[in-house]
Amino acid sequence: GKQVIGCKQVQVVENGKKQFDPLTGTPITHEACDQLTIEPNTGTLSEAEFDEKIKNLVTFLAYSANPVKLKSQRIGTYVLLYLAFFFVFAYLLKREYWKDVH
Repeated sequence: GKQVIGCKQVQVVENGKKQFDPLTGTPITHEACDQLTIEPNTGTLSEAEFDEKIKNLVTFLAYSANPVKLKSQRIGTYVLLYLAFFFVFAYLLKREYWKDVH
């Protein structure tokens, strides 16, 4: 849709957390100018369709930035299982070596 610069109410965010009124639970807002707002009924996509297209685009870009990420995560799982398996033998060997010391 068509974007215009204007003023609108935005929720107050401090330290990455949205602020709420402790008594009523309503969001604390302030007027912020120089904000982009979308004029309703000026685009070809509904808000849900736009969000879906942007989500798909961002997912594709994240995949294309590092296409072997899924393979790396799978290999990481096998590495951790390998280490856990041999940790048992290392512990048993250590216990065997140190049984006369204690």
